[in-house]
Amino acid sequence: MPTKTQAKTQAPARAAQARAAETARRLCDTFGLEDPTILTAALVEAAADELRHNPRLAGRVRAIYEELAHPQPASASRPGAPRPEPQLIPLVPVLETDLDLSGPLDPYLLYRVYGGAQLWAALERYPLATLKEAAAREHDRHPDTRPANKTQKAALIAYLVERVAGVDHPN
Repeated sequence: MPTKTQAKTQAPARAAQARAAETARRLCDTFGLEDPTILTAALVEAAADELRHNPRLAGRVRAIYEELAHPQPASASRPGAPRPEPQLIPLVPVLETDLDLSGPLDPYLLYRVYGGAQLWAALERYPLATLKEAAAREHDRHPDTRPANKTQKAALIAYLVERVAGVDHPN
């Protein structure tokens, strides 16, 4: 019988296996394939090749790995409970000349440094007022666009992520 410590470390692995199996089944349905095990092997091989020269994908894989390896306990989702900030992993070196700490938030710089997979988490670290200013500058660049809600942090971040990285976020 496993100890409590062993059970704690095995739980994320079991959850990751279940998530991978479900994802493989969905992809089999999408592509009209029969064997999720063979598809999983093909995906791992293709991803390994792609990861060698695609830092954006590498950052996304690392972020998903961290999410799976360190799942948030149910108690962390209590209203009012402080959420731990995810560790951001730069995909490229940041030079001091790239940073203007006295200037406005530059979501494009964050995108270059952290990639699309980590952009949401990077933007979450900024207060609502700063995000409003960044969204206003983005709206000035593209007047035909606007956030769904200018008073909600999540809506402002979703707008910036979509505009800067060209992707929707599930939040």
